Amino acid sequence: MTRGRARILGAALLAAWATAAAAQEPAPSPVVMAAPDRPTVRILPFGNADVTSRSEDSGHGGFSIGPFDLYVTSRLSEHWSALGELVFENDDNELATDLERFLVGWQASDHLRLRLGREHNPIVRWNTALHHGLYMQTPIERPAMARFEDDGGPWPVHFVGLFADGMAGPGLRYGAGIGNGRGAIPDEVQVTFDRNGPKALVGWLGWSPPTVVGLELDLTGYGDRIPADSGELRERAWTASASYVSGHWELRGEYGRIEHRPNQGDLRFRTSGWYALAGYEIPRTAVKPYVLLEKMTVAADDPFLAGIPDREGWVIGVRWDPDPRAALKAEVTSPRIGDAERHTIVRAQLAVAF
Repeated sequence: MTRGRARILGAALLAAWATAAAAQEPAPSPVVMAAPDRPTVRILPFGNADVTSRSEDSGHGGFSIGPFDLYVTSRLSEHWSALGELVFENDDNELATDLERFLVGWQASDHLRLRLGREHNPIVRWNTALHHGLYMQTPIERPAMARFEDDGGPWPVHFVGLFADGMAGPGLRYGAGIGNGRGAIPDEVQVTFDRNGPKALVGWLGWSPPTVVGLELDLTGYGDRIPADSGELRERAWTASASYVSGHWELRGEYGRIEHRPNQGDLRFRTSGWYALAGYEIPRTAVKPYVLLEKMTVAADDPFLAGIPDREGWVIGVRWDPDPRAALKAEVTSPRIGDAERHTIVRAQLAVAF
């Protein structure tokens, strides 16, 4: 072999080795910025792009960009931590920005953690488990009862105040919170002040049996006095939820009720909702077919929730994760909203975490 051919062969082997090594590199991790004398900061963005076709629009399709979620956490010291979640979203083709979560926490041990700030209210467990990044959840959209206040959701899914939670025994969790309640309208989250004196209270108990890995059972209660435009209302709400995420299975279900009572008289306005999700990842394929059933019934004469329609429907879809940080979803949905006729929606979504 001549010297020239040897050099060419050596260069080819080196290039092949470099290509193979690059292919074996793991997926990128959240950005980590750290210095010996500074806290560690982790940044994890989420985003998604959708394609949708609706039967009510004569099947016309369209493209859309979903929320861009910037999730930031920091370990300040052994006992102190901080969390922030900033969401950029398009509202009627105009950019809107929301600080969805901001918390400063102090943890004494596994039995006691205190957090102060704005958080997802545990009255709806879907949001405390999966939060804002749509990559985190299996279906394209949240169930109706997990919708945020500015998206037609009747539940108070954001909470500004003080939380305490921790472990109370093997598999047993507890938590409680006190904070600002609802504003004058459903989508007013009272971030800077409280319109009335009484504070909202929330408490929950959870159990994860040590013998059944992946099973979580939760019971949550919430109480508030709402300074509604139509007059003050007493609000009582509760939810019961169960989830099993283990191996190839994902099962989630939740049922909740809201009761509003005026200060005067015996009127009671009751709103209820539930959903059930079942998904199974086919072994060695990263493909997960799933089905979601849901129903939400809003009290017709409730003066505070006026304008929020009933919703019910089903979803059949499939999710494929071609990369550890990318998910392709496709589904057919058949919702009925309020008194409108049932219609069909076909859509696809590419959701990423990077």
